[in-house]
Amino acid sequence: MKIFTPILIIILVIGVVSVSGCITFLDSENNTQTDTSNHNPQNSNINMNKTVVNVNNSGNIKIGTEEISEKLKKNNTGKVHSQTPKISKEEIEKEVIRIMKLNNQYLNFTSNATLIYDDKGTPFYIVDVYDDYGWCAFFEINANTGPTGNDKDGYSFDGGAVRGETGDEPTPIDGIMPKLSHNEAKKILEKELYTNYSINEASYRISGFVENNTPFYNISIEEFDEDNVDRTYERGNVIMNANTGEIMNISLINKTNNVSNKKEKVYSVDEAGDYIDIIYKGKKVSVRENYPYYSPQNDKIYYSQEEEAEDLIKHYEDFN
Repeated sequence: MKIFTPILIIILVIGVVSVSGCITFLDSENNTQTDTSNHNPQNSNINMNKTVVNVNNSGNIKIGTEEISEKLKKNNTGKVHSQTPKISKEEIEKEVIRIMKLNNQYLNFTSNATLIYDDKGTPFYIVDVYDDYGWCAFFEINANTGPTGNDKDGYSFDGGAVRGETGDEPTPIDGIMPKLSHNEAKKILEKELYTNYSINEASYRISGFVENNTPFYNISIEEFDEDNVDRTYERGNVIMNANTGEIMNISLINKTNNVSNKKEKVYSVDEAGDYIDIIYKGKKVSVRENYPYYSPQNDKIYYSQEEEAEDLIKHYEDFN
């Protein structure tokens, strides 16, 4: 039974880009959270909360807790200072909230700035940020210059910490807090893959989207190559209900796309069957029934629905 509803149908014009199949994009609030363009599963099992992506260009923002902010403010008590900051407390609080909203429009943010001074007497603000679920970050900001950067490229702060997304605690998806953490979802999937598919020691990339006010995890699966431990290959994709752990869709593909190593029949485009709808990376995509099949439009053999869906999404994004 399908639980997803298409909202906007994008028609790909073959005269501009020749791709078989079609793709339907859901409303923007259903798009996935994370950017998977840098596909490195060895260090990307858990992705940083997207609400702080745009303020970490300096690399100075770490995983942390509110206690770190309190210690910084406490240690600064009694320091002698003479400089009056060029940026007021109200101005910096307003600017931090504005920057946070650039990355996550679904959460309500508040901030509270505390003025401190470094050993040279330079004024800094420690700005604690709160969202609908409590404390989420603090940032160290020079009170004379403010953060550096811009809305397009992102911002750099002098330091700070964000609510620890270690994977052990849930993180809001488009403003909705799932009941399962990334690590809990990973354990459920690991058991499913090991029990029913004999897959062990896979690597995962977890992103999220919301459909009908229900949060879902979109999980990409990769395995290490037995012949080359430094190399991984795409193994499949899973859509999981982030509240219940129910696996809504699981699609696995073979290790190699080399047709000479495959025994199955390669269908012609006429044998590929009807178009059917799947949800891939939070988007509804129309792909074929039978795989592998040869697409003359792309001069390519597709071995799975996900492989073809990936190309459809990529071509659409390249030309829009």
